[in-house]
Amino acid sequence: MDARPQPASSSTPTPAFSTEPPEPSPIPQASAIEKLPPRPAPTCGYVWREWSPNATVVYLRNSDEANRHLSTMTPGCIGFDLEWKPVFAKGAQENPVALVQLANDDMIYLVQVTAMKEFPSKLKEILEDPAYTKAGVGIQGSLL
Repeated sequence: MDARPQPASSSTPTPAFSTEPPEPSPIPQASAIEKLPPRPAPTCGYVWREWSPNATVVYLRNSDEANRHLSTMTPGCIGFDLEWKPVFAKGAQENPVALVQLANDDMIYLVQVTAMKEFPSKLKEILEDPAYTKAGVGIQGSLL
């Protein structure tokens, strides 16, 4: 004898599948994945002291001092990055840039623009000059 419960008898057969729409899958479908930009190739770890053991880090909080130090940079490829306090509220305006990072083989400049009364003119010049090739990760919109 079968111990499983038996369905109630009815004149209308019960469908073998649900007519309800399927639940959305937590895993993106192929069409959603195909719309994403390609992922970058894996990168190796980087320690600046290994690649430029004689580089000097300079922390700048004064625009005159920043202008003086940045005047020693020569055109070419430079490392570039921006830092700011993140915003976690949807639709909220981004916070202003707090720190500009510029680097070459010899110097690493950390320019804390939020501590300055005016934006350093030499920094503006470097950022606008195409002779300085800015290299960084995810900086596509940083200068817009």
